[in-house]
Amino acid sequence: KLFAVFIIIFGVGMMFYSLVLVAETFIEARLRSLLGRGKLQKMIEKMKEHYIICGCGRIGFLICRELAAEKVPFVVIDNNTEVIQKIQDEGFVYCKGDATQDKTLIEAGIKRAKGIVCALPTDAENLYVILTAKELNHNIYVMSRSEEEASEHRLIRAGADRVMSPYSLGGVRMAM
Repeated sequence: KLFAVFIIIFGVGMMFYSLVLVAETFIEARLRSLLGRGKLQKMIEKMKEHYIICGCGRIGFLICRELAAEKVPFVVIDNNTEVIQKIQDEGFVYCKGDATQDKTLIEAGIKRAKGIVCALPTDAENLYVILTAKELNHNIYVMSRSEEEASEHRLIRAGADRVMSPYSLGGVRMAM
């Protein structure tokens, strides 16, 4: 009987101890996430004359690396969880969200930004970001990626200061 009582008390104690450890791990991870997010938001709020990179695919990521190498302040906007993890690993300042939403652009500091690079996958998304960016900050320099040659003049008409097509540039470089 004494052995059974010992096993019961020890088993219940171990169960509670295990639950406390699991709860502590989850709470600590959540707090770290919240505190880290607050730190990022404060860093963005302090930024002035920075650049905003919308979309961190292959081209956006190369742009980020170049800006980081030149020590130019920038904020990345993307909503893909895997991309956000890659951005965190590189130590870039970021906003998780949809770049076509006013709220996300404002969170990234569009009103204090010097320029914005629209490197989203479709011309329609880039067009929407250009229109929103110019509405929120009339003096912002806008550079956009273009998928189709026919879209270049539309993006410029919408307010882009410069439009580049990675396919056209790549083709010209390869021909050289």
